[in-house]
Order: sequence, then structure tokens, then C-alpha cells
Amino acid sequence: SSRWILDIVVLLCRLGLAGVFGAAAAAKFADRNGTRKAIVDFGLPETLARPLALLLPLTELVVAFLLVVPSSTFWGGLGALTMLTAFS
Repeated sequence: SSRWILDIVVLLCRLGLAGVFGAAAAAKFADRNGTRKAIVDFGLPETLARPLALLLPLTELVVAFLLVVPSSTFWGGLGALTMLTAFS
């Protein structure tokens, strides 16, 4: 049956996307000043830069986790779609 092939492809996509969000979060945590600058350069007020520099990578980690845990993949996918749409 081709069902198991589709299941593996979906799993690999979920893990790949979780890896991207996890790596993005790690990079933002590693360079908090750069993250704050990027937030301001994105057009958001400087007063939001500090809290968003923490909230954004935390959110990315949560999305990565939700994508990996089978029972929460819907919410992880929705979170990923929302974040990617916002950044586009």
C-alpha cells in the first residue's frame, strides 16, 4: 500500500519543518541583540523589540515541538502557517 509511503513523507516534512523552526529559535537566542535589531528593522516599534526578542524564539520552539509530537501536529502546522504568513 502507498499509505505508508505517504505517512513517511509527511513525517519527514514535519521533522524538516520542526528543524527549521528549532534552528531559527536557536539562532535568535544566540544573538539577542541581532534579533532585537531585526525586529525594529522589520518595522515594529523599538518598545516591542525586547519582549518580542524573547517571545518569537519561544514561539518557534513551541511550534517545532508541536510538529514533532503526533497528537499535536495540527496545531503545530497551524502555528507554522501563521508564522510563515506573518513573515511573508
